Amino acid sequence: MIMKKQSQQLPLTIFGMVILSFLTLFIAVCNKKNAFATTEETLQTTLAQDQGEIFTGHTYIKVSENNEVLIMQIKNDPAIVENIFVLALEKKDLITIQPGDLGLSSVIYYRDKRAVVLHSSKSNNLHFLGLRETASGIKMERLKADHTLKNEMRSAVLGYGLSMMKGKWDAKTLLNTNKKYIFNLIALADRSGRTLTPAQREAVTEDIASGCTSGGPGSSSCSISEPLPPQSCSVTCGSGYYACCQSSTVSCNCVANSTNPGDDDDDHPALPRWAQCGGLGYNGPGNCAAPYSCVYVNDFFSQCQ
Repeated sequence: MIMKKQSQQLPLTIFGMVILSFLTLFIAVCNKKNAFATTEETLQTTLAQDQGEIFTGHTYIKVSENNEVLIMQIKNDPAIVENIFVLALEKKDLITIQPGDLGLSSVIYYRDKRAVVLHSSKSNNLHFLGLRETASGIKMERLKADHTLKNEMRSAVLGYGLSMMKGKWDAKTLLNTNKKYIFNLIALADRSGRTLTPAQREAVTEDIASGCTSGGPGSSSCSISEPLPPQSCSVTCGSGYYACCQSSTVSCNCVANSTNPGDDDDDHPALPRWAQCGGLGYNGPGNCAAPYSCVYVNDFFSQCQ
């Protein structure tokens, strides 16, 4: 009788352990969701005066060979990326945020378009991405002044340009294909129905930097908005760079006043007036002698004027 009683209790013990494990997991998930909701509410309250837009979706991070942080969000269709942010850096080793899948996350875009705060649901961590300037530093310190946000802040990445794009791009292409220039990858993944000219398609395929159709030297920001097909972009640039928007591929990025930012000026002497300083396929210097600046003429030619 004793052995029989023990054999009857054993299944009950295992069943009880399964139930306990399930309850423990359920409580942990609930606590994690509550913590995320609390942080999100605190974040939005803190940014109430500065917040422009809030973008929510399954979020991925990627880093390009050209030192750009690509943030991609999938909202409705798992095969389509609808929101894109790009932070351009001078050096890849400045990146302190780990690339990969961040889960369902929010990206809060500042009203002045100079920074974003990324809130990951997987870890409940915050990541600040903005321009390398005093104003961005003040924004970041304002977040850290709150105890809850300070505890969840994991990285601060500062660059020279921040781009925001809305549209439709193939998620598989963005995640699995690499290009030196991130905006060529974005153009390659375009699913808006836009048709590129042979020259534009060659530039994207050969991975050549594109020129501007708006913005240009002297511009700190530019934007493009197209209702049909639905696609838009905007970019804000820091000191030493100018905003450059390309309407044919609906891309907005920042271009250095000098072709080789950070290089010694002795290696790239200033160009005289009327000299070529940029354009598709051009690999020479891009810094013009004062008081001239590099002015866009067409996709294949920019000139010191």
